Formats: sequence, structure tokens, C-alpha cells
Amino acid sequence: MLVSFTFRISMECSACKMSLPVNGVAASIRCYHCGEVNELGAVWWKDVVEPEHLAEALGFAEGEAQESRVMSNHGNYIYAYGKRVPRCQACKGPDLFPEALIAESDDGRAFCPGCGAVIRLRVADDLCRAISPRAVLAVAESIPDAAGQAIQAKRQPVIFACMGCGGGLPVDGAARSVACQYCSASNYLPDGLWNQLNPVPKPHAWFLICDYDDASLRALRWSTPDGRAADAAGGSLGRDDFERLFADPEDDVRTQLAGNPACPPELLARLAVDEDSDVRVAAAGNPHTPIQAMLLLAAGSDDDVWRALCGHAGQDAQVIEQLAQHHRYGARVLAASHPNLSLATLHKLAKDSDRDVGKAATARLQQLRDAGVDVNAGRGLLAKLFG
Repeated sequence: MLVSFTFRISMECSACKMSLPVNGVAASIRCYHCGEVNELGAVWWKDVVEPEHLAEALGFAEGEAQESRVMSNHGNYIYAYGKRVPRCQACKGPDLFPEALIAESDDGRAFCPGCGAVIRLRVADDLCRAISPRAVLAVAESIPDAAGQAIQAKRQPVIFACMGCGGGLPVDGAARSVACQYCSASNYLPDGLWNQLNPVPKPHAWFLICDYDDASLRALRWSTPDGRAADAAGGSLGRDDFERLFADPEDDVRTQLAGNPACPPELLARLAVDEDSDVRVAAAGNPHTPIQAMLLLAAGSDDDVWRALCGHAGQDAQVIEQLAQHHRYGARVLAASHPNLSLATLHKLAKDSDRDVGKAATARLQQLRDAGVDVNAGRGLLAKLFG
């Protein structure tokens, strides 16, 4: 499965602190303002683009992104990441299909079908794979590689008048401060000339296409609790997957697992005694939880668990009968309103010492009468007369 991630990054130059666009996966970036070469490398990229970001982006809608300002050991930067198929950054034209771009990757370029602009393609290298081991293609980068930066630094020089002696001083933009060959004065190139030699780049989005099989895609999703919880709730899981999710330290993951109808019954029985109340509630509301676990939950003292047990009309009558005999009146009130409670027990609850229980049972009996049910069927004559 091909997934296209999009990024937009600006970092702070380590020397002059000016904002410096990072328009692609590069080992170094030369500052357009002061000429400083900022080393990046695999450690920098792993620090900026964490697996959790890619996992989070998997859940984004197409074209959705998230931006944040980050302060780290590797400097300050503005970082946006999201999920989007590539498109031309010149005209924001039609989407470019990842499969087609991969087919054209040997040429190192593709053309925008909207405006004809050249879109750079680059087969993923080790630095791209530092971001994701599944990276296959970088798209729409605009940062020169090491050879390109070397060529840039050797561009045809222009003549600049030395501010000390007025002599002709050839400058090529490789350094912001240039010593005069005649008087040795240090000349700091003015912004106009420096920007002419080093045009100010603007940050733009670029893309990294990754190819995942089922196992690697699941491993990426599971790098975040939200991803594990989503799969625990309804993913197509094998027995080993259920076991790993059952052992997860995150309560939300186990809660979703306890509510999954496909969860193996033996795991549901263990989830029914989980220390977290939300997990027990989810197990109580799962109709596939084994009856012995349901009875154990009914014997407890958690109101939310009782409500979950009574929340589906098909609940086993044994569980409802046990709730009807509970020493806590709240359990008996819930049982009195459940359709699977026997008429005999319902009549007993109508005479319960607790007023709320009696009212709930009496109301249920009246509801059954209104529906045409003979609520005294099978009872003795005295019970029919005085019950």
C-alpha cells in the first residue's frame, strides 16, 4: 500500500538564527543569509519526523496537516506534517498518482499536467529511510544535494567595489564576508548583492512516498496508543494481535479491545476483571463476554457495570436474576426494568423494601399488562388476588 506523506519545515540557522526553509531531505543546508552550512543528517531527521507523526498522519483526512513550533536539542523549527498525494507546488494543480511517479523515478523528474513545470523525483536514499524504512520516493524537493551546493558555491563571480580601497573585488556568494586582495579589508556583502547571489528561498511542501505491507502498516499504526485503540476496536486481527493488545499498558486500548465482539472469549473473561473501571464496563457491554464473567461483574458494586450489563435486551436471564437479588438497590432497580427478568422475580421486586425498586417493578408490570401480557400466569389463587 502506497502512502504519501507531506512535510513543510523551516529551521533556525545555527549561526545567524534566520529562518531557513528545509525543502527536502538533505544532509546539510547552506544558509542563504550568512552562508553557514547547517549539518542535518539522520539523527536530525529522526528527531524531527518521529514515527508517531507518520502514524498520526495515517489517520488524517486526505490533505489534512498539523503544524507546530518545536524547540529541541537540534534547534528550533516550524514543522508541519500530513497526508496528501503529491501535486505541483508552482500551480497547486492536479494530483499526481504515486504509482505513476514511481514508474517515472528513473528519469528523476515528472511534469505537471496543469502548468508543465518540472517536478523533481528522487529515489529514497538512506537519509529518507531514516524518516521511514518504507520510504521509496521523495517528490517536489528543491534543496540541492551536496554536488549541487558545490556547483552553487562556484557560480560565476561578479565584481564588487571594495569598501576600503575601491578595488575590483570578485564575489561569488560563497561567503558573506570577503577579504580584499589589495588592502585586506573585510567586506560584508550588502543584502541586495547577497540576495542576488543567494536568492531567498521560500518554504514549500514536499512529499515522501512510502510502501507498506500489512505488517509494516500495522506496526506504524501501533506506534501510537490511538492507533492501537482503533485496531483494538474493530481491526482485522489475529490471535497474536489480540494477545499483544491485551497486554497493552494503555487503558484506552484495553477498553476498545473489551468492546470488540471478535475478541476471544478467554481474553474477555480476563478483561472483565481488569483493574480499570472503563475496561470492565466495556466487557460488561460486550454480548460475547462469557456468562461466568458476566455473573462475576453482576456481583460487583460498580453502577456503570450494572448499566452496561442491562444495556442490551439479549442479556442472559441468569445475569438479570443475579442483579435482582443484589444487596444494592441500584442493581435491583435496573433488573426490574429488564425484559428478561422473570415474572416471579418481578412480583417480588414490586414488594421490595426500597421504594425505588418497588416503583420500577410496578411500572414494568403495568407496562406488560398494557401490552396484553397475563402477569399473573402460573401464580396461585391468593397471589392472583393479593399480588
